[in-house]
Amino acid sequence: MGRQRAKEAPLDIPLAKYNAKRDFSGTAEPQGKVARGQAKDALRFVIQKHWASRLHYDFRLELDGVMVSWAVPKGPSYDPSIKQMAIHVEDHPISYNTFEGEIPKGHYGAGTVIIWDQGSWTPVGDPRDGLAKGKLVFHLHGQKLAGLWELVRISKLGEKKQDQWILFKKKGDAWARPLAEYDVITALPDSVVEEPLGLIEEREPRVLAAPAQTAGPDLSHAKKAAMPVKLEPQLATLTAAAPIGGDWLIENKFDGYRMLVRIVGGNVRLITRNGNDWTAKLRPLADELQHIGITDGWLDGEICVLNEHGVPDFNRLQNAIDNARTKDIAIFLFDVPFLGDTDLRDVPLRSRRSVLKSLLEGHASERVRFSEELPTSANEVLAAACQLGLEGVMIKKADSPYVSRRADTWLKLKCQRRQEFVVIGFTDRVNAKGDVGALLLGYYDAGKLRYAGSVGTGWGAAQGGELYD
Repeated sequence: MGRQRAKEAPLDIPLAKYNAKRDFSGTAEPQGKVARGQAKDALRFVIQKHWASRLHYDFRLELDGVMVSWAVPKGPSYDPSIKQMAIHVEDHPISYNTFEGEIPKGHYGAGTVIIWDQGSWTPVGDPRDGLAKGKLVFHLHGQKLAGLWELVRISKLGEKKQDQWILFKKKGDAWARPLAEYDVITALPDSVVEEPLGLIEEREPRVLAAPAQTAGPDLSHAKKAAMPVKLEPQLATLTAAAPIGGDWLIENKFDGYRMLVRIVGGNVRLITRNGNDWTAKLRPLADELQHIGITDGWLDGEICVLNEHGVPDFNRLQNAIDNARTKDIAIFLFDVPFLGDTDLRDVPLRSRRSVLKSLLEGHASERVRFSEELPTSANEVLAAACQLGLEGVMIKKADSPYVSRRADTWLKLKCQRRQEFVVIGFTDRVNAKGDVGALLLGYYDAGKLRYAGSVGTGWGAAQGGELYD
């Protein structure tokens, strides 16, 4: 029988190279056909361990109806310091994902193939753009691999017959492990078809899979549960004085907007305390949160804009949102009620914050920050906070659960620095008659009205027109 290569396929179709290299009359490998249309389910990935002329691992990501493929000679590593060579090879058909067996001698890639890992993947950003530019960041949800990974092209595009990339674990990812502690290649060498393991994220929730540390968080009250679609935040109770006695945590009170972060499959949504989706409004912040290495979870925090002294400025935050200039908006994260399929709400606050801090290690930035505990008394912190121009302090019971209501286990103590003013006039906005530019304020001193000055911020152009009317 003659060699039956796919000669009928034009050279410009995505799988032309794949088909041209194979004789389908003599190999059980599937013939290449592009899967047309949008993928309805999660994008798939597969890693095939391939004993060809040299042992290597074929790393494949589903995109646009094919499996974009790299040959990784030494296989993946959970150690971020290890950058594994990855040779970009021809695209494979999606039907290749189930191929295990022997490629006969004399055929391209002759040798044994097993499915070493498989699952789904979630790109961070536009994967087509990343592929073209030579940098792909993505989450893996497999039986052996999980968390945030990166592929980076290290050769100039087209410089070599096959482009050279490197595959590595993102530094700071909660799944990262030193090679000396854990080598996934030697620990789990076999086929996941012959010996299914189930998703690693279900076997070992990341918070529990991290290396053991002394005095680690108390997770005895964590429980398996489906992550809720909606979550109402815990609210604090205003108090006039700090509590006496007991174990309390002290944090700064940020002058901003409360914001919940919902992450599903690595995709971030930003939800206000009233349940409104602000992801589109806060796109730069949402994009940055996709890089923190959390695949699924609910986080709790406050968004702010910091002034030149690093102090939250509520007027600047309002102006940034009103004018759709949100690149400088930061979020201070202070709680993690859910992580993956683990409900942490009954875990003590101190332990939840320990989990959150470990998740954010290596991912801190100007826009994504951890709200640190302040190691002193509430009254001392309050005095310092008021002097710095902060809004006040939060006082939280260290062993408290997370509840979706106002509770006295979270207290807020505010700076009292208010003065009542009287609006005595206004000025027009420059080049915009009929629009308030500044309000002229006065105050009463011993029964006499005195001029205090003008205020020209805190509203946008539309609000200025409304004030004028």
